[in-house]
Amino acid sequence: MSKSNAAEAALLRLWFLNEPIAGLGDATGVRGSTAAGKLYLSLHSAAPGEAANQATSELDYPGYARVGVDRGAAEFDVDDAAGVMSLINSHDFPKMGQGAQVTARFWGVGTKATGTGLLLYSGAVDPEIPINEGVYPRLEGQADGDPTFVSED
Repeated sequence: MSKSNAAEAALLRLWFLNEPIAGLGDATGVRGSTAAGKLYLSLHSAAPGEAANQATSELDYPGYARVGVDRGAAEFDVDDAAGVMSLINSHDFPKMGQGAQVTARFWGVGTKATGTGLLLYSGAVDPEIPINEGVYPRLEGQADGDPTFVSED
């Protein structure tokens, strides 16, 4: 079963831009949150997969933490025609303290700052990010590297 392009775009706009989905349910449709809140970026060593949560294959180096990003058009862009959400700005993760090198191969966006929150989307990091002591891993925004999630059926 697949979604229409318009339905994919409406879901992306609700989740990432906090925009309501008109015409669904009662007269007000499915509304965005009163306060937009944040979503949380994460880094992963392997593809989390469709049965995943935010902690699946998540990096765990000394100093690592997810990065909170405000929901809205200042941080996310949705291309309705392509069914694509992109990160607008670049975001740095905390630097690695002491420890063995780890590699960020995938990134994710989910609902919780810690723990096993709902993983909304994940995608490949290209190029992969080798992380050693003192390195601040960075996800590049559209202008620099275009981390993009494609909505799939």
